[in-house]
Amino acid sequence: MTEIIKRYDLVIPIGRFCHCAGLLNNYGLKLFDGPWDWSGTGKEEGIYKRLEALTQGFDGWFEREDFVPLDGENALYLTDYTEPSAPRPEYIFQKRMLAPSPDIWFYNKKTFTYYGHDFKINIAFDKQFDLIKTRYLRRFRRIEKFIQSANSILLVYMCHIADQKRDLHLDENMVLKYMSDLRCKYKDKVIDLYMFEHNHDIVDDDWKRYILDVGIIRYESNHDNVWDTNDKNPKHQANEFMMPKSVCNILEQITLTDKFKMI
Repeated sequence: MTEIIKRYDLVIPIGRFCHCAGLLNNYGLKLFDGPWDWSGTGKEEGIYKRLEALTQGFDGWFEREDFVPLDGENALYLTDYTEPSAPRPEYIFQKRMLAPSPDIWFYNKKTFTYYGHDFKINIAFDKQFDLIKTRYLRRFRRIEKFIQSANSILLVYMCHIADQKRDLHLDENMVLKYMSDLRCKYKDKVIDLYMFEHNHDIVDDDWKRYILDVGIIRYESNHDNVWDTNDKNPKHQANEFMMPKSVCNILEQITLTDKFKMI
């Protein structure tokens, strides 16, 4: 299928996991570190809370009392994670031995958000929390500042990518509700949402497009159909995993304007 090339001042990854931000970065569509670039969620409500935060602000999004470590019984929060069985580039196996992660996962029960790349396993939680919170408060302020300055904004959601294989199809009515709220707040801006979701019945790198509203589009394709592990194109992999061909082909049709080019 042929897509009309779209241009935006700003592209914002809203999850589900860090692979979304990583892939957008490979296509030159990520301008800065945002609040969801290195986190994830296994619940639909987590995505709706992210859309809500873009409208209402980030007060209460990163409070100490909402965090629990993802160990023992708390591991039940991590219901969407599977062992890394998705294809990795060949050079990963040639140059890197698997080693214990230096990070420990924490879960925010209020926002349904996992943090797997921020907290270090050899440092006490209380000794590193304030520094990490400051980092995220900076990201919250940054994203609000850029939205205020942009004229056209694209939000991007991806599921069933790499080692996060559980499908998480978003509810159409919920998406339209939160997008309506966001658009009402920024009446003078174009704010679109692309949702990349998995459909195992679609073959090869084909895809289907469902327009929920103007600029609110659900793309369905087979996310298990990824690029070959010998593929050397850096755009075709993210976070050490090969990416779906269909998603990559669609991202090729999205470009940034020059508004924030000097960042």
